[in-house]
Amino acid sequence: MIRLVAGQNLPWSELRVTAYLDDPAVSVCALLLGDGYRVRSAEDLVDDQRRHRSGVEWLAGPPAGITIDLTAVDADVERILFVAGAATHRPVTVRLLAASGDVLADFEPVIPAGSVVVLTEVYRRDGGWKVRAVGQAYAGGLTQALAAHGVVAPRPTVQPPSVQAPMGQPSAAAAERTYEDLLRQNRMILEDASRTTASLEATRDFARRRWEADLERVVGDPSLRVGERGDRARHEAQQRHQQMLREAEDRHRADLEHLQRELSVFESDLPAPLARWAQPVWAGWRPSDRLHQGFRVGELALPDAPMFAMPFLLALPMGRPLWIEIDNSDEVATLVLRTAAARVLVATAAALTRVSVIDIGGRRGALGIPDELLHGPPAVDAAGAQAVLAELVDHLELLGTALASGSVDVLDPRHQADRLVLVTDLPTGLDEVTLRHLITVIEHGPRLGVHLMVTGTHAESLNLPLLEWLRTFFLRVTSVPGGDLVDGFGGVEWTFLPDAGPSDPRVLDEVLGRLAASRTDPQSLRRRT
Repeated sequence: MIRLVAGQNLPWSELRVTAYLDDPAVSVCALLLGDGYRVRSAEDLVDDQRRHRSGVEWLAGPPAGITIDLTAVDADVERILFVAGAATHRPVTVRLLAASGDVLADFEPVIPAGSVVVLTEVYRRDGGWKVRAVGQAYAGGLTQALAAHGVVAPRPTVQPPSVQAPMGQPSAAAAERTYEDLLRQNRMILEDASRTTASLEATRDFARRRWEADLERVVGDPSLRVGERGDRARHEAQQRHQQMLREAEDRHRADLEHLQRELSVFESDLPAPLARWAQPVWAGWRPSDRLHQGFRVGELALPDAPMFAMPFLLALPMGRPLWIEIDNSDEVATLVLRTAAARVLVATAAALTRVSVIDIGGRRGALGIPDELLHGPPAVDAAGAQAVLAELVDHLELLGTALASGSVDVLDPRHQADRLVLVTDLPTGLDEVTLRHLITVIEHGPRLGVHLMVTGTHAESLNLPLLEWLRTFFLRVTSVPGGDLVDGFGGVEWTFLPDAGPSDPRVLDEVLGRLAASRTDPQSLRRRT
């Protein structure tokens, strides 16, 4: 038996899969999803009110569970989710059984009180099926979980006491997918792309070694070294090698085409801070009172399939500050920095984020950030940089104390806004005192709404031990395509493609202009709690 962890998948060659929980206090149901992680209709919920649907059957128990006849699942059903909820906090064990009744795998998630959790999913891949341990919780209960997968008007139903029934039309906010939901789907597409690419690479390596072995056998046989039989043996070895490569590449291409369809739907679901600039969500964009939990910093592409590009998303608050390498051009790195800053400002528009710019020498000015968004004029010399960072350290101390005492409301409004710090060409012009202030911002800023992004070069940091140590705190990305990154799934190398803004630079100017125009009412400042 295999013990699964969240995110792990497992090929499923059986014709049936049964998932159950041996816990009478837990209520279960199943969701049948089509393209884009969406139900085809509200009828795709299988529970005690509708016990059968497209090969999926609800089991009353004990033990409660679902069983799926994989041969009877409709062709347009891409995946089936096993969902459970409980009134109290409960660690549970999910068991996955074959048709014989043998337990082939299990998974031990936790169901938070009053929540529902997507425990596992069964999904199509490579003409077969896989199962995946998920463990995604929805604090809003079944209503939120259903809305996240497209059930906007579920049928009236009486749910078990531990799971509140969804009634009527959920609000627009409830129907929007959570950042955790989007991040999970992004990670799953990345994992599947990684594993199919790793399989291709492994097949290529095996095919090469087999071809070499076949040729060695031909060379080692005196009767085959020359003549028609030897030529035929070498030709057959080459044919086997090429056929193996063709079949592997065809499978890989088909997998990526399938994932590309998933990715296209996924991209259309992304809110503005996470979306490509060409997506309709940017057309006529206006600041809203919704805080977003992440932003897009670029894309990840496969060297063998450059048209397949995954979004590279970072969470907010940023767990690690962002370092953009000055690779070939300071101008390009500055553009990537400005674009990332604009996305963070869009994501945190409701927090009325104020921007501090440190640009020693003053060549870049305010990076095109409108005055209405700035906390103060850009710092253009060492003294100004030290003053900006010292003020930020004071801000963190003041805000931290106010939060601890519950007295944030009495703070000056400028201390209630989030802050974004942009530093160009690090470490130019920064002394040790200033760098230590920067370390304080890195250590304490994220939990208090202070975000940091810089441009810099590694070469300039040589012979500065403090800066060498400082760089380890950053997530470092390139400002030009490159910077190969290795994923943790199949160990595949991806090429990072930085987001340098929309093809029409006026779009970015318009976005920043709308943000600036929204700063006319200081009373609209979001209060911290």
